[in-house]
Amino acid sequence: MIRPAGRWRPWLLGEVITLAVATVLAVPAAVVGREHRITAAARRDVAVSALLLEAEQRRAGNPALALRLGIAAVRLSATPATRAGLLATLAGTRYAGLLPVRHDGVEAVAFGDDPVVVATGTRDGTTVLWDIAEPGRPRELASLRGHRSAVAGLAYRPDGDLLATSAGDGATLLWDVRDPRHPVRMATWHVPAGSDAWDTVHRLVFSPDGRQLASVTLDGAVTVRDVADPRRPAVAFRLPEVADTLAYSPDGHRIAAAGGDGDLTIWTIDSGRPRRTAGVRAHSRTVTALAFSPDGRRLATASYDETAKVWDAGTAGRIRPVATLRGHQDGLSAVAFSPDGRRIATGGLDKTVRLWNADGTAAALPVLAGHLARVEALAFGPDGHTLVSGGADGTAMLWDTGPGTAESPVASAQQTGGISSLAVTPDGRGLYAGDVEQGAGIWTLRAGLPPQRSGTLTVRRSEYRFPLALTPDGTTLVIGDGGKGVVVWDVADRSRPRRLSALAADGWTPWLALSRDGRCLAVADGVAPVLWDLTDPARPARLGPVRGHSGSVAGAAFSADGRILVTAGDDRRVMLWDVADPRRPRRLAEVALPGRVGGVAISPDGGTLATGSDDAAAVLWNIHDPGRPLRIRTLINHHRDVTVVRFSPDGRILATGGADGMVAVWEVTDPVHPALITSRVNAADFVWALAFTPDGRTLISGESSGGLRVWDLAGWTATAADPVRRACALAGTGLSGPEWGQFAPGVAYRPTCPP
Repeated sequence: MIRPAGRWRPWLLGEVITLAVATVLAVPAAVVGREHRITAAARRDVAVSALLLEAEQRRAGNPALALRLGIAAVRLSATPATRAGLLATLAGTRYAGLLPVRHDGVEAVAFGDDPVVVATGTRDGTTVLWDIAEPGRPRELASLRGHRSAVAGLAYRPDGDLLATSAGDGATLLWDVRDPRHPVRMATWHVPAGSDAWDTVHRLVFSPDGRQLASVTLDGAVTVRDVADPRRPAVAFRLPEVADTLAYSPDGHRIAAAGGDGDLTIWTIDSGRPRRTAGVRAHSRTVTALAFSPDGRRLATASYDETAKVWDAGTAGRIRPVATLRGHQDGLSAVAFSPDGRRIATGGLDKTVRLWNADGTAAALPVLAGHLARVEALAFGPDGHTLVSGGADGTAMLWDTGPGTAESPVASAQQTGGISSLAVTPDGRGLYAGDVEQGAGIWTLRAGLPPQRSGTLTVRRSEYRFPLALTPDGTTLVIGDGGKGVVVWDVADRSRPRRLSALAADGWTPWLALSRDGRCLAVADGVAPVLWDLTDPARPARLGPVRGHSGSVAGAAFSADGRILVTAGDDRRVMLWDVADPRRPRRLAEVALPGRVGGVAISPDGGTLATGSDDAAAVLWNIHDPGRPLRIRTLINHHRDVTVVRFSPDGRILATGGADGMVAVWEVTDPVHPALITSRVNAADFVWALAFTPDGRTLISGESSGGLRVWDLAGWTATAADPVRRACALAGTGLSGPEWGQFAPGVAYRPTCPP
């Protein structure tokens, strides 16, 4: 049964539990029920299986506990199964740390200009400054007291030297926080005397130049004060509007305000006398939060109507809708733009945080869950990827929303025609992308930036695919000509490719496979691929056909030593061939699959074969003995055909692409215990091509719509090298004594993370 990606449950838990239970049942019947006779090993195995299962169940709602459980399982029994379980938890979370707030609900959070200092405001009237240089082990720097009720507003002046706090007691305090360990109160003022119910100052916002501070009270009054001299604040003006929330535009010339009636208004404040310049009915219920994008062109609003919206606010006098963000299961209470303006974070009464692309599409990131009550506040750090969320449950959580965990592509580009194949140059700086229209796009890869097109190697115009293969030294490129032939190019100078030779084929050539030494080329040619000797690229020699399939051959791959060739056909068979003598291919074995096979790849060590087929499955095979291939695991994650499979250069990672637009990345260091790193739908059409850079730290995907996407795997590579170390850094600590007794009863407690 094909399970949806979001509900995939690792097979390994069932296996471990089965082994553990079998161990227990193996104890002679005479001692069943006599707990003191069960061996320590059996108790450990039962505890490990329970820890793994509990960790899986806690991943979505309590990532910190899931990490601690996974660490304990590995410490008790360091097996491929426990390692895979911990890797699955690490891959599935953006959790980065928990601030140990000792007070009631966190009502407000804020970052200044220092990426390692964050402020939290709580219901008991306390504001705490935290050092998050080590997010898993945050340190309290200072506790600011002076309010008599819940801290509802926090705002740093843009230079980070001044912090404003406000509360339900009607007071606003200004603090000098240049030394965050020793804050100094500089000024205090109160809301004019009135009903206590309306005294709460629950929003604070500094102007971009830091000279003004705007506040909103519970009765909707918006007051702007001049704080150029923080010791002598003075009222500058008031908005003639009732509002619940507000934001300054980045240029400081406008204020956006919104409130309980759902209306959004923009005021121009250049003259010191606010002038209404645009307005719109934004939501059907109260607008609870809003934020300008860093360039001031977009405005995001959040509402109790369970939606957030993105608005074009770049044109004077107009506010135009861009997108409505749906997904939260209850009203929204917080919204924030990332510093680069590319993402929006929203938090809601459904206890979750969601991330979106600034154009309104859902970002390729999981829902951030972990709070036990509504999310009250959100703030991005100046580093652009750290996000802090404050909850009514009294917790403040840190999240890593940046690239490097393989959750989403870090850069993308567009080619005119669909991309049917990819090849990366040996130095990792160049890329060839086979086009379905005219040949191959020539691209330059730049770390963290979109690929840059530098040219096109035109073969001819065709409606068919242009497969390509690059020799290991990067000097020779082979391209199918979109019909019944192949062209060989000298690309030693990428700026001046030179045609060397051409090969004729009897049938259409939708794929090519090149041996690791670049000397043997397999060319699609109907039901019988043809092998060619490319020792002299200018004079390729035909070696002969590989006959065996009864239908068209859809793909092929060579082993690293070039002695084994694997072919996959529309006849639903995969065949392994001995091509040590390529003039006389000898069939070693074949396996049948339930679907037509579209992609094949052999691991660099030659021991594992990966196949992808139209039954939406990728399969791992043990081919250490190529004459007797053995199925190891079936990887179920795609919803449609698996069109391409690729191993990383070190063989630790397998990437799969599908007709569902999905790219899935698997950790397959031990192919018996694979771990899903990520699976994200990023294309509206097929993923036809995948390629790794030589260092294995970057994955490029190519789509039938012409999209190129770059995935940064560097962070995951470091995580996979030592998952326990990474998990301890995130969780900050292992299971406590009481937690150990709850989740691993019967096994002696042991510390699992260094102090």
